Amino acid sequence: MVESGRRRRTFPEAFKREAVVAVQGGRPVSQVAAELGLPDRLVRAWLRRAEGRGAAGSGAPAPAPP
Repeated sequence: MVESGRRRRTFPEAFKREAVVAVQGGRPVSQVAAELGLPDRLVRAWLRRAEGRGAAGSGAPAPAPP
């Protein structure tokens, strides 16, 4: 939940692409995120989306529980 008075940050697509390219180029997610002042999970989400896996994963149905 967002606290009152705080706005959700938005980032341009070019900014997201640059972060993804840095990770795909071999730099650790944690390093790229720290340099940009972002949480690791946000950069990982951008990476998943760029790789076509989306926010929910590969798009394949989840396995049924045993």
